Amino acid sequence: LPAAGPIPRALAWAIDFGIRLGLLMAASMVLGLMGEAGMGLYLVLLFAVFWLYPIVCEGLFAGQTPGKRALDLRVVSSDGAPVGWLAACVRNLMRTVDMLPFGYACGLVSGLVDPWGRRLGDLVAGRRCGPGDVPGVRGCAGWAGGRHKQPRLPGEQMHHREGVPG
Repeated sequence: LPAAGPIPRALAWAIDFGIRLGLLMAASMVLGLMGEAGMGLYLVLLFAVFWLYPIVCEGLFAGQTPGKRALDLRVVSSDGAPVGWLAACVRNLMRTVDMLPFGYACGLVSGLVDPWGRRLGDLVAGRRCGPGDVPGVRGCAGWAGGRHKQPRLPGEQMHHREGVPG
């Protein structure tokens, strides 16, 4: 599985950050008209947009946020399977640690030290971020477990030793 480096991941994050800011700016214009109640709703929305946005996107869209989709990145498990809800929650809540002491320093150091470029959240959740083609996920060509695999038709089996369809 080829890993996504820090630059594509940072660009994907910047795209998602822009989307989040746009959502919050639009909501602030509407909620600002509601006075103090609007401010309370805005704070709840602020929390939801910054913490739930990546979890919901990765859970619903097979490991992709709009930023990751724009750069053809996807979060998958170590064996290439699509990310699940629990893993999406764990890896995104670990952003708190990845951000320490500032500017995603821990996550960057972790990504540079780990052979697969995983930040701490990825390590804890057992996930990787890499190119967007994953077997079994709509529109994906096929990679898993660190080696390219040929897609098989339903019912085809691989011989363990030969690596050829049987």
